[in-house]
Amino acid sequence: MSEKKKRGVSKCKKKLSNPDQSKVDFNEKGIAIDKNAGNFMSWIGVKCKRKIPYDKRARKVNPKKYEDIWEYAKKISETAKKCVKENINPACVGRCGFVGLEPHIESRWNQLVSSFPHLDAIEHPSSIRNTVSKARLNPVTKLYELRENLISNGDLTGLLELLDKKEKQKTTEG
Repeated sequence: MSEKKKRGVSKCKKKLSNPDQSKVDFNEKGIAIDKNAGNFMSWIGVKCKRKIPYDKRARKVNPKKYEDIWEYAKKISETAKKCVKENINPACVGRCGFVGLEPHIESRWNQLVSSFPHLDAIEHPSSIRNTVSKARLNPVTKLYELRENLISNGDLTGLLELLDKKEKQKTTEG
């Protein structure tokens, strides 16, 4: 049995680290609404408790302190947005994860096609992005390669085979 207050005060460090949790909507009265309102209010509450004495009434607190907390919240939001733009692994960030990968797609795709000629069959931009996102850098050869579950003996397998079949079906149907 643990003792009371063993862990200490909550810091809410992870509350708004996820970009999906950092989007907060406010109503006309300035109150947080939507699914992330609880996390935001918990996080902002901890920040307020640290900077504002709990025994003072709100109207007696210097408005500059409220502005400081709001500026801090905006800075955290900008940091989260910057991290999302740098992330290039769609498995982590979903379909929006191609933002950081976008500048590298063409060069990596050309390198993959030269290594695996069967990839020429894939033409749709979303299929190309998906394929490039699955390529991993080989530290020895310094070239991007696809894993065995995607290409085997030069033939497309698994997901790439399905992509190829769907694209051929689309082209035949018009």
